[in-house]
Amino acid sequence: MVFAAVLAPVLVGGFQSKDIEAYCQSGLRDLAFTGKVVKAKISEAVKIDNDYRRNLSFQSFTVAAKEPFKLRLDMQADDTTFVYLVNGNTQITRIPKLKINQKVDVTNEPGRKQTFLDFGMLTSTVATKFFQAKFVRFDRETGNPVFDLTWPAKFDNTSRMRIWMDRDEKYIVRREWYGQVGQLKATFVYSKPVKEAGVAFPTIQQTFNAENKLAAEFHYSNVKINDGVSDALFSL
Repeated sequence: MVFAAVLAPVLVGGFQSKDIEAYCQSGLRDLAFTGKVVKAKISEAVKIDNDYRRNLSFQSFTVAAKEPFKLRLDMQADDTTFVYLVNGNTQITRIPKLKINQKVDVTNEPGRKQTFLDFGMLTSTVATKFFQAKFVRFDRETGNPVFDLTWPAKFDNTSRMRIWMDRDEKYIVRREWYGQVGQLKATFVYSKPVKEAGVAFPTIQQTFNAENKLAAEFHYSNVKINDGVSDALFSL
């Protein structure tokens, strides 16, 4: 079994790097797209956590993201607009109708940030300046590299991500989220990539709970990569 594991990356296409930066999207500067919830099973989503369940109340949304650590999420539910912003270590939640404009410093709570990782993309900034990455193995069937992403000890956060990277197209094909005591919380599967400006972006995301039951499926469209997302979108 050990012999087979050693041979796996050779048999599927030659020796590969164990350095996570070899699989990061070095050419990705910015990204914009429209998202739609095409399947939502609340009874399964609530088994992940209540925050995830609440997110499914927004049937469509737009996302704009830019290196390093800039992200904007615009969502609409009935006649209420919700805006979520990340700019560096500042997170903002805006609900204009309710006159809510909440600003939070998340310097010591990095887990509250959304990044490219949430959408199946990995940049060097996220892999090396946000998480600590450790090579786990090469997948026996595909040869894709598997890494664990953990938080630096100073954050006192023992949750982690395990990711499978597409070795050729350099996007995340599978991400497992483990909680503070090591329990599997959810699995995210990314597929059907489109390629633009030399960058591959998965346009379908499926979320499964710890029982491997489908909780949600998202489809992404109107994808624009390195199209020049304006910094004004992330204004605090």
